[in-house]
Amino acid sequence: MTQRQRISAQRTTGASQPFIHPNQRQPKGARRLRPQRAVTEQLRREAAIKRIPVSSAVADIVKFITDHEQEDCLLVGFSSQKVNPFREKSSCTVL
Repeated sequence: MTQRQRISAQRTTGASQPFIHPNQRQPKGARRLRPQRAVTEQLRREAAIKRIPVSSAVADIVKFITDHEQEDCLLVGFSSQKVNPFREKSSCTVL
């Protein structure tokens, strides 16, 4: 296919991509293989992540909670009702 034929085909199809002759397209197997390779790469990245035992993770969470216990308003309460964002809002009615 000459350059002129390619440009003509591109104009008639209205495609923004250059025209690819059917004989130059990728085989169907190659199109199916690309997503599978992406999945394989993602699985390899996930397999490389450093893992820790659940018991160790739970111990870290418990330590964090006990260290920050005094700062947690839901455990120790609020100093006044004005500070409490969960209190019922008073409605103002005009008489």
